[in-house]
Amino acid sequence: LQIEKKFREPSRCSCGRRGGFKLISKEMVDTARFIVQDLHEFAESSNTKRLNCFVNGDLASSFFLNKILQPGNDILINGVLKEIPVPLPSGGLSTRFELGLEVNYVELSEESIELDKLTDEEKEQFENLSERIDEKGIDELCPSFAPVVKGHEFVKKALILYCCNKLNNPGVDEERNKSNYLLIGDPSTAKSVLARFLLDVCIGAKKVVGGSSSAVGITGAVTKDEFLGGWIVNPGALVLAKDLLFLEELNTMEIEEKSKIQDAMESQYVDITKANASGRFKVRCGIVACANPIKGHFDSSEDKKSIVQQFNIPSPILSRFDAVFLFKDNKDEENDFQISMNMKKRRNKSLNSEFDKTFLKKFFYYIKSRKEPIINSEFEILSSRIYSFMRRLSFNDSNVNARVVEAIDRMSIASAKLRGSEVVEEKDLERSIDILSHSYFVTPEYSYLKEKLKLEIS
Repeated sequence: LQIEKKFREPSRCSCGRRGGFKLISKEMVDTARFIVQDLHEFAESSNTKRLNCFVNGDLASSFFLNKILQPGNDILINGVLKEIPVPLPSGGLSTRFELGLEVNYVELSEESIELDKLTDEEKEQFENLSERIDEKGIDELCPSFAPVVKGHEFVKKALILYCCNKLNNPGVDEERNKSNYLLIGDPSTAKSVLARFLLDVCIGAKKVVGGSSSAVGITGAVTKDEFLGGWIVNPGALVLAKDLLFLEELNTMEIEEKSKIQDAMESQYVDITKANASGRFKVRCGIVACANPIKGHFDSSEDKKSIVQQFNIPSPILSRFDAVFLFKDNKDEENDFQISMNMKKRRNKSLNSEFDKTFLKKFFYYIKSRKEPIINSEFEILSSRIYSFMRRLSFNDSNVNARVVEAIDRMSIASAKLRGSEVVEEKDLERSIDILSHSYFVTPEYSYLKEKLKLEIS
C-alpha cells in the first residue's frame, strides 16, 4: 500500500535478488479511501477516534461506495492495521506515522437491516397492537409515549405518526417522506422531554443544540486533508442522522446557521462548496426542533404574527415545518398536581406504562418497513375539498398554504401504516386534520369541516 505522491519502485525480489527492475506489465485496480469514526454509544470517551481506511478491487466498486460506504452508515469492517508514513510538502516523509486499515471485508451493521431477527411472537404483538389502534384509535399508544408527560395528547399523536413514515429518498421520491415539527412555548413545559423520548425510539437519530452547534457542524464543512493533501468534504449531523435530527434551542442559532438548514428541510439535499471542493449530500431524516421565547415566556396577548419575533425564527423556516405546536404554562391546580405526581413516580421508578422504549423502537421500525399505503382518487378528492375549505375559513394571517397539503398526506399515510391498512382512508384524514387543528394552524376540527362541507354540497 503506497500513499506517497512519488511512486516507490520495488528494491528487492522475493528470491533475494536486489537491484533495478524493468517494468514488463502492470494491472490497474480501483481504490478508494474513507474515514471511519467510533460510534458514540460505544465510545469510551466523548472524543471519538477516527481511522483512515483503504479499499481496492471490488470493495471500491460503485455499489460499495454508493450503498455501503455512505456518510452516517454504521458498518462492520475487517482488515490489516498498518503504519503509514505521512508525506511532507517538500516531498520527503515525516517522522510521524499514521495508522491505516487495509480493508478486506465490509458490511452494514445497522438495526434497520435486522427485521428478520424479530420473533414470530413479537410480530404477532405488533399486529395485535395495530388492530387495537385501528379499532380504538391512536389513543391506545399515547399513554406509553413519554409517560412522564401529562397531557399534550395531540403532540404525542403527531410524534407517533412521525415514527411511522419511511426515510426520505432524494432522487427517487420528489416529495419528502419525513415530517418536520416545531415545539415552541414557555420553558419547563415538557417540549424537550417529548423530543428526547422520540430520540430514544427512533433508529439512527442524532441531537444538536442550536447555541453550541455551528452551521458547519449541522450541515457540513470543507476541511484541509493533512493526510493526503487537498480538500475533503465532511458531512454534518443533518446528513449523518438517518431517521431524526433533534434540534434543541433553535431560537439561539445565528441567522446564517438557520439559512443553511432552510433549504435542506425542503429539498432533501445539503450542498457544500468551498475552495475547489464541493459535495452534495442526501438528507434522509426529518427535523424536530424546540425553541423558547426570547423574553423567557410566551406573551399570548400579542398578535400571532409576533411568534416570528418572540422566538427569533424567520418566516421561511417556520413555513417548512409541517406543524408548529405551542406550549403554554397555564396554571391549573389539578393538572399541576398530576404533573408533580408523574415526576415523583419517575424519580421513584414507579412510573409504569404498557409498552417500554425497547418495544416501541421495534414496533415503529416494524411499522415503517410496511408497504406504503395507496392514496386513491376518492381520498384525493375529499382531502382536496377539505383543504380548499380550510383555506376559505382561515383568517388572513393564517399560515394555511400549499405545504399543508403535503403535511396532511404524510400524516395520513403514516396513520394508515400504523393501522396496517393498505389504503389511506377517511379516518386517516380525520386524524391528520385534528392534529393540525391543535397546532399553530388556525383551522377547525375535521368534524366541523365535514359538516359544513356537506351543507354546502347539498
